[in-house]
Amino acid sequence: MFVSGQPRKANLFPGLVAGVLAAACLSLAATAQQAPARTTRTVVLENELVRVVEVRAEPGSQIEMREQPDKMVIVLEAAPAKNSRPSRRMEWAQGETKPDTGIYKPAEGPAAGSVLNAARAIVVEFKQQAPKAGRAPSLPPPYKQVSENAHAVQFEATAAPGQVTPLHTHGNHVLIALTDGTVELTDAEGRKEIVQLKKDMVRYGGPLTHTSTNAGSTPLHLILIELK
Repeated sequence: MFVSGQPRKANLFPGLVAGVLAAACLSLAATAQQAPARTTRTVVLENELVRVVEVRAEPGSQIEMREQPDKMVIVLEAAPAKNSRPSRRMEWAQGETKPDTGIYKPAEGPAAGSVLNAARAIVVEFKQQAPKAGRAPSLPPPYKQVSENAHAVQFEATAAPGQVTPLHTHGNHVLIALTDGTVELTDAEGRKEIVQLKKDMVRYGGPLTHTSTNAGSTPLHLILIELK
């Protein structure tokens, strides 16, 4: 069609933009498909005795096998996994989960690199040799023993608001808070201390003797790793 005797120029800009956007979307989609699922490891606490690492595994990620120190694994977000090759050391905890907590007991025997749907875990690595004649940690209720190896004993505790844990003694230990909470600690001399806990907080403590009270308004859920 002609207007005023001049041919109308075709407007190619919208089509060009649409084509560029489509190509960009295809490129991004291809990149997303090709990007490998990641596993991230973040050191959240370290001293001369232990290194505590938070592990996050994206869906379909591969946890590579490598020689590491002996360790305990606390699975915070469980996921299906399968072994891909044998190894002399555990890289990930396998086992039956408690329906009410999602805490896994570390597997017995060799395990291997694992393909995970999704997972988050706290790994406590022991940096020194296991003691040949270590202490035998024991804690009163509501603490319950979950697992044990040559380095440490793992306990789990759930305390209702106002619940008191009677006088007990800790050695060197790692505390992992699974909930927010407020704890009142009273030592053997009657001195009191208020400790505020945040979910997923990791704390290291040395030997001490005290009673503890859940001073908050909600149940308190803890994992405690007592070194031998």
